Amino acid sequence: EAGRRQMPGWRRRLRWFVGTNVFAALVYLVIFYSTVIMALYDHNVERDKSSVIRPITEVSDWAVLGFFTFEMLLKMVAYGLGGLFEGCWGTTPKEVKVAEEKAHGGI
Repeated sequence: EAGRRQMPGWRRRLRWFVGTNVFAALVYLVIFYSTVIMALYDHNVERDKSSVIRPITEVSDWAVLGFFTFEMLLKMVAYGLGGLFEGCWGTTPKEVKVAEEKAHGGI
């Protein structure tokens, strides 16, 4: 199309990377790890300064937070702010809307 700018190559590669099954599996693995750490956490751990689990949970909390912050930043750069939420909350991407209109005789 005449008015559209071409996406830079690095952004296309980043978009491909965050859309791979490997990246999704890594996200699911971190979610699972976080769930296990939360299951090991006990309220007595917070009171007991000598608990073995306490430093593990503290470091894990920050590591998981850092990972998901990094994931969100990667996706924001890859898809842009508008494209990041496209397809969520009942909206459909523009290509799907055009295809639906064609299928129903709207175009």
